[in-house]
Amino acid sequence: MKKEITCIIVDDEPFAQNLLCRFVERLTYLKLLSVYPNALEALEAVHNLNPDILFLDISMPEVTGLEMVKILGNSRPYIIFTTAYPNHAAESYDFEVIDYLVKPISFERFVRAVNKVSEQMSLKSNTWGGNPDSNPESSSESSHAGDNFFMVKSNKKLIKINIGEIVVVEGMKDYLKIHMTDSMVIIHMTIGKMEEVLKKHRFIRINKSFIVNIREIKAIDGNEMELSNKQKVPIGATFRDVVLNNLQGRII
Repeated sequence: MKKEITCIIVDDEPFAQNLLCRFVERLTYLKLLSVYPNALEALEAVHNLNPDILFLDISMPEVTGLEMVKILGNSRPYIIFTTAYPNHAAESYDFEVIDYLVKPISFERFVRAVNKVSEQMSLKSNTWGGNPDSNPESSSESSHAGDNFFMVKSNKKLIKINIGEIVVVEGMKDYLKIHMTDSMVIIHMTIGKMEEVLKKHRFIRINKSFIVNIREIKAIDGNEMELSNKQKVPIGATFRDVVLNNLQGRII
């Protein structure tokens, strides 16, 4: 049985509120703490109730969902954006939210988003033997520019990562998802530390949350990069020149 997950819904549309409430009721492990029609009312509740998830509409009067996330800063729940406007997706990546749901939201898509939170909560309690004060970053400090692999600690095991098999590294606060050609590993490490390791091996940071293997770039469409594993990642505005500079000489 899954651990109980608490949540708050913030949306100014009654229909959207009701739909999300019905979805929450269908999941026995998800507990709804409260519903708010605007971000101003919800801000105090987030601090007082300390929910695990904040289902947050983006387009709201007075204070938008994006502005609310900025106000909350690092002391915030897992954010799942809910919006009728898909054009906000690229911007939302800069906030390191757990998911982005476009209305009308299906129950299946809703469950997938909640399960992402469940996975992260489980990792926080189990990774590194349940000791958040351990220092997993030291596992990569012995890497050298000539090496083609490094070792990481995940679920109490040391796992060998072949650098050439890495497609993209995805940052999630203090955790990383290392997506490889045929597998994925989650570790406790900052993206800045991983960037220091990988920049010696033809990897580039393309936004605040993603580092990609240049060899695995399949296409670039405007501000979106498509990778060999079919994953699409937005290119941050401040990183675009870095991307283009690294591809100089290969554009004909």
